[in-house]
Amino acid sequence: MCRLQAIGGTMRLPPDKVCRLIRKLYASTSSPFEHEAEVAKEKLRVLLFEHSLTEADIPAILAATDDHGQKLSSASFPSAGAGPTINVFDLNSALIDDHVTVTVRERTAISLWITHTYLFQRFRITPRLAILSPVEECGKSTLLDLLNLTCALPWCSDDPSPASIYHERDNNPDATFLVDEGDNLGLFKDKRMRRLFNAGHKQGGSAVRIIDGRPRKFSLFGPLAIAAIGDLPRPLTSRSIIIGMQRQPPGSQKRPIDVNDMAWIAGQTQNYAFAEAVKSGAITLNPNPEMPKELSNRAADNWRVLISIGDALGHGAEARAAAIALSARRSQDIKVVLLMDTREVFDQRGIDRIWGCDLVEAVIEHDDEWEEFCGVKGDGGPHKLRQGELGAMLRAFGIRPRSVWPAHRDPKTSSRKGYLREQFEKAWGAYCPAAGTTAQSNKVKYLDRHNDGT
Repeated sequence: MCRLQAIGGTMRLPPDKVCRLIRKLYASTSSPFEHEAEVAKEKLRVLLFEHSLTEADIPAILAATDDHGQKLSSASFPSAGAGPTINVFDLNSALIDDHVTVTVRERTAISLWITHTYLFQRFRITPRLAILSPVEECGKSTLLDLLNLTCALPWCSDDPSPASIYHERDNNPDATFLVDEGDNLGLFKDKRMRRLFNAGHKQGGSAVRIIDGRPRKFSLFGPLAIAAIGDLPRPLTSRSIIIGMQRQPPGSQKRPIDVNDMAWIAGQTQNYAFAEAVKSGAITLNPNPEMPKELSNRAADNWRVLISIGDALGHGAEARAAAIALSARRSQDIKVVLLMDTREVFDQRGIDRIWGCDLVEAVIEHDDEWEEFCGVKGDGGPHKLRQGELGAMLRAFGIRPRSVWPAHRDPKTSSRKGYLREQFEKAWGAYCPAAGTTAQSNKVKYLDRHNDGT
């Protein structure tokens, strides 16, 4: 890694011994061992306080060291807003290319996503980074390790609980959540965890919990990268930039990650410097950059922040090309999306029949994207999906409403227009990818009698 040059204004550095200790503790905060990282963070906070410093001073102190950890001869370091000395897109991309095998478009997306974690509060949306692979040992955990060393304020967990998420986001609202083993979290069945991850996608996303007998609102907005084998629930992937990891043949391995490599310190330093330059006004981010016509609705929302950063770094063309390529990978006809959502409703509820009015509400509850439905062609005004629109889309697959009775009938029950699971099976098999979960025929539930509307 080349020597970083101090630029901009000047101020007195702490003593050499303190600078070296700050650098050492800061490197330890990215340790893969949680206890070691927490101890380093606490010692670093105490040391900064003792010398009248704040976390905002860390990038400048780090920038005043060379690639061997020695202080530069210059007695100055960047002041706020001075800006990075290296293009952070190029630096992030080089680090990714050294350690992880991904496509050029994926590398572009990851590089921009890393930088966005330092600035996400300036935007309405923070896209999730979904790191998926068909089988194990495809490099997902390695990529998460890299993100742990490059993103802003990383918080890592293989088995997070809702309580731990509330606590960490409340205490550290700028944290970047990095979650491994996403396929073991039961997201297809666990609505509470799924909603936590979904809610954090948009500014204002929150949850209310009762603490000591009083309601308390927790903000959930913040970056999330999640790795999983197979797939994740569609509402989560629709909020995500998807990175498809593949196992590499023998002999094509990348460099192993060395947490003591000074390149990681340089990477974080330069990303912090870029963020400070944006916050000071020295670099301008366009909140509404020109978006590719191929992107619409949520895909455009996901990429807006990354394209804005790409433009500011002189890599807007690469950002737009990546957006088109990676969004096309997951694009689906809206009618197929509806089919997938109906399957998850039937599977998650364990039912064999449902009335039409209940199905449309269940689909909206499953994925709030249906709250802003813009029509089959996407050219209408946003509105909540209507039962008639749901019926029209299902008719394209030969699925039509019929009279559906509750399984347990008595003289007071009545039928309504609805659907049976068997009507969907052929369409699901023809148009939908393999389900994340399968229905268990011996656990099928039926329409409750008290919902018969009489």
